Amino acid sequence: MKSHLKKIIYSILILVILLFTLFFITLLMQKNFFFYDYALYGALLVVLALTLSLGLIPGLLICAIVIFGYGSVVFFQMITGTSQIWTLNYLWFIAYPLTTFFAGQLSENVRMANEQCTKCDKMTDRIVTIDEITGFGNGREFLRDLDGEMARAKRHKIPLTIGVLEIQYFEELITIYGRDNTKKIYKVIAEALNRATRVEDLRFRIDEDMLGLILPHTTIENAQVVKMRLKENLSKLEIEDESSLGRYNIELKVGLLAYRDDILNPMEFKALAVKELEYDV
Repeated sequence: MKSHLKKIIYSILILVILLFTLFFITLLMQKNFFFYDYALYGALLVVLALTLSLGLIPGLLICAIVIFGYGSVVFFQMITGTSQIWTLNYLWFIAYPLTTFFAGQLSENVRMANEQCTKCDKMTDRIVTIDEITGFGNGREFLRDLDGEMARAKRHKIPLTIGVLEIQYFEELITIYGRDNTKKIYKVIAEALNRATRVEDLRFRIDEDMLGLILPHTTIENAQVVKMRLKENLSKLEIEDESSLGRYNIELKVGLLAYRDDILNPMEFKALAVKELEYDV
């Protein structure tokens, strides 16, 4: 990543030096700018922008078209005897390919740096398993731990129940209270969930508006007790903020499901638990 950044910086510096060098040479060789000077500078900037956007090969093709057009004009001036400063004519023929080449290098280095950043982001997503707001595991961790608990429950014939908790009207909460206060709500819900569950119970944030629970050694009847305890705690939920809305009435749906041998994998187990949300009225 650092090598790509260095190459990007060097390419930018070279491009700036080229443009300023061309500008000062033009000033030194003639007192006034003519129309064709502005046109050539404008065309050079267009070629530069297109090369940065499209890449080196398309940029060189566009550059070749511009040089061919300009060369045709110079050739016509030579034939008619109206050609102006020769050195500047040759200077443009050098400036266009050089600028296009270094712009293409810059475009390629930026592309490679973006690809590397994307790879780093994907690696980070794989590594990070903790939700920063609640401190719970994330959705990936939920499925992984659930897979292990299912295997353990099946092997040792012990009860296992999972819970899916959905915050109702979550988008409306964000609209009314803003994301910062909604994060506060999530933190308080997380604290209430910690109080309602045991140390050995596993807690997760599996979606933006959804929490997950894995309750080992727990029957569906015992899980119902946890559900009632949690809803009771949330009914007293109060959060202080800078607005006049200091009390939040959070509606939480809870779907509970006990493990059965016919449930084949964690994804199916989770999906069946999510269906149970429909019956929590």
